[in-house]
Amino acid sequence: MDTLPDNVFSLQNQCPSCGSRRVTVDHGPHPVRCVVPGEGHVETELEFPVMDCHDCGESYTDYRAEKIRDTWVEQIFERYFQA
Repeated sequence: MDTLPDNVFSLQNQCPSCGSRRVTVDHGPHPVRCVVPGEGHVETELEFPVMDCHDCGESYTDYRAEKIRDTWVEQIFERYFQA
């Protein structure tokens, strides 16, 4: 399965560091960048969920953010390395 349905438990519900449920979600936009060989850094801002724990201060993402970032990186590499 590529992604989990939103009703399945995810790290959004509980801090992985301290177990607190006092977590808020910031959907961004958040800065992201990747290194393109021979081109340098490519930067942008994307909207994806970042969870912040109010008890320990940990910030973290889950599978949704990874998928959004991975898709962007794939698009960048396709743009620079088209056959």
